[in-house]
Amino acid sequence: MFDVTSSMEIAVSREKIAAFAMDPANFPQFMEGVKSVEKKGEGPMGERSKVIMDANPGDPKKSKPITYTFILYTPGYVMRYKYLDGTFPAETTVSFEEIEDKPNVTLVKIRTKEQIEGLNKVVQPFLKSAAKGNNDKMLQKLKKLMERG
Repeated sequence: MFDVTSSMEIAVSREKIAAFAMDPANFPQFMEGVKSVEKKGEGPMGERSKVIMDANPGDPKKSKPITYTFILYTPGYVMRYKYLDGTFPAETTVSFEEIEDKPNVTLVKIRTKEQIEGLNKVVQPFLKSAAKGNNDKMLQKLKKLMERG
């Protein structure tokens, strides 16, 4: 198992960036390897909502549908989703925090935990590094999208 966290300050209000980043329709714009997203079921996003992402962050040419279930969804503040049908069960948390002494700047954190027990210890550091790289790329894309207007 591994647990990696990336964070970045983005010069946009918490409300604005969270509204954008927590809308699954926007995921392909900043999530690494996500080609499309389909929300399952009716009603607004919330805990127990499911989305199907056509994705493969490691190799977008080999994307496949993966079902993600939201286990925490507090609009404007945090979302946590997990998938069990991928190669390795994983959970990602994305949070948005106001920075007290910096108006209209938001600290965005992405934390990814993956269950990779049983894999050779030589392989685990590479997978952890790849997950950290994906988190960092998502933050960079989100920053570029949101700060340009």
